[in-house]
Amino acid sequence: MNPDFQVAIKVLSKDKMSSKDLETVMDEVDLLKKVDHPNIVEYFETYDDKHYLYLVMELCTGGELFDSHDNCLKSGKPYPEKRAAEVIHKCLEALQHCHALGITHRDIKPENIMFGKDDEVRLVDFGLAKDTILHMKSYAGTPYFMAPEVLKGDYTHKCDIWSLACVLYMLMAGKLPYTGSSRTEVFDKIKAGRYEPITGLSEELQSLLGQMFNVNAKQRPTAIECQGHAWFQKQLGEEHKHMNENIDTEVLQGLQKFHGKNRLRRECLNILVKMVNPKEFMTLRKEFNKIDTNGSGTIEIEELRASVRKCHANLPDAELDRILNEVDVNGNGIINYHEFIAATFPVEKYATRERLQSLFQKFDSQDDQKINRTSLREAFTKLGHHLTSVEIGEIMDEHDVDHEHEMTYQEFEAMILDHM
Repeated sequence: MNPDFQVAIKVLSKDKMSSKDLETVMDEVDLLKKVDHPNIVEYFETYDDKHYLYLVMELCTGGELFDSHDNCLKSGKPYPEKRAAEVIHKCLEALQHCHALGITHRDIKPENIMFGKDDEVRLVDFGLAKDTILHMKSYAGTPYFMAPEVLKGDYTHKCDIWSLACVLYMLMAGKLPYTGSSRTEVFDKIKAGRYEPITGLSEELQSLLGQMFNVNAKQRPTAIECQGHAWFQKQLGEEHKHMNENIDTEVLQGLQKFHGKNRLRRECLNILVKMVNPKEFMTLRKEFNKIDTNGSGTIEIEELRASVRKCHANLPDAELDRILNEVDVNGNGIINYHEFIAATFPVEKYATRERLQSLFQKFDSQDDQKINRTSLREAFTKLGHHLTSVEIGEIMDEHDVDHEHEMTYQEFEAMILDHM
């Protein structure tokens, strides 16, 4: 096992869950499979037996937003605007990704903003999230963080912006923006957008809060519009400006050289990059952001074409289409964040023996030091892919060098390192 790869396992008792509860949990799993962003908690796989359901997730070792990670809040010291800008900008990046996919979180609050082992923000708990581009009606969320339109029963993804404004207010003031002696009083203040201004804040931050707390959801800025606010430009400087830079030619060459037709290798590389501390990929993340010009957290073919033209690389459209098809593991017509990293990171550097053995064990479900058709099917099913017998057979035939209808660790290692 790889001691550096630790996970959180959520254990749910099927015996204590109604069919509706189970459906809700599986809806959350489906949403987590759909999102892929460095500032959203990672979902790995699901196991179940007769009595229990096991959800395997990323372990957020940095704790919650208001935990020891931010001791200044507990010591009574003012929270630095620069630090707040770093946190909120990351949250906005995650929300922009969700909203671009048609997902509304609906429960943004401090407890659902955590930090990973790389000290980066992670948006967690998608239990109330909704996957729809339509107006929502149902009452959902945590009362103190609800947007006025949620209370009125007709809202869109803009409700997440209001909730995040509540978090930003709490960071700077150390208290909730909307309080009262009764729920009715609190809700009346929310509907009117009446909050106590915080003294000592910069003019830019006061402006941003005012915009995010706009009771008219149509006039409230989107996540991407918030990111362009003057406050972030002032606090973060050039840190988040990559839009006008050309993509590194080595990264483009890496995308060209990547051969993703091998389905098992592609899946393994996507798992492997999640075993590595995300800090290791900060340079590649910047390259990803250069291409992802609309901030959706994915790369579309037109964005890839524009980046290639910008750096004057002479690649025909057919070659760009081939690159996207090779890198696109999920087959959804776009390149997700981890797909990009898996296609561009130096495999030999990070494919240590411990990680390779850990990877092998994921597909060796029968723990007999070999991968056969049954264990391969089980492993792909846990990863959310239901392969046909023909597809399983094609994978085995491609990597079963000695034709014994099973894959040894040596054959598996050679496949990952691309030495076959």
